[in-house]
Amino acid sequence: MKQPRINIAWYAAGDFIAAVFAWISFYFLRKQIIGEAPVTGPYFWGGLIIYPLCWLTFYHLTGSYKYLYNKSRLLELVKTFNHSFIGSVFFLFFLLVYDNTANYNVHYKEFFSAWATQFIITYFIRLLFLLKIKKQLTSGTVFFNTLLTGSGKAALNLYQAVITNKEKTGYRIAGFASVNGSNVFSGKPAHLGSIKDINTIINTNNIEEVIIA
Repeated sequence: MKQPRINIAWYAAGDFIAAVFAWISFYFLRKQIIGEAPVTGPYFWGGLIIYPLCWLTFYHLTGSYKYLYNKSRLLELVKTFNHSFIGSVFFLFFLLVYDNTANYNVHYKEFFSAWATQFIITYFIRLLFLLKIKKQLTSGTVFFNTLLTGSGKAALNLYQAVITNKEKTGYRIAGFASVNGSNVFSGKPAHLGSIKDINTIINTNNIEEVIIA
């Protein structure tokens, strides 16, 4: 069954678009802050490419493009907030090299303008992806074939926790692999064999996730 999963590349493309809009917003806000005419030039057009690429590199180095379907909206809010802050601090130091303004109030305004635009636009686009992902997991259009392994009561309790969890994670239990050869389930999930044969079980049943009790 082909699933309409969102590729992490689209998530990164969203960040690139967000950084483009953040750069445009910041550029003209800064013009207003320092009292210059809102005109474009080589600095604007160069930044339109370099600025988003720098942010994508930074996000990649901080692990933003891993495990898209495991992301939490709240945790992503915190991470985006922190990463935007740190990245904007570095960006401010870069600005100071080319900015002869001795007024620190101007620098503070530049920093908060860069931080606010980057954070708000980036998280807004990320949230759109995360809401789509949430809808896919809740509806069951996207799921992950999952193997449960363990023994005894621990395996039973874990299975019940997964299938009764109100927060849909996308885990679809495809079967159970026992540790000691005995099957603790009567019915579902199917007993697929021993953990000694886990490689064969994974390949045969297209297992994507393994949960250990």
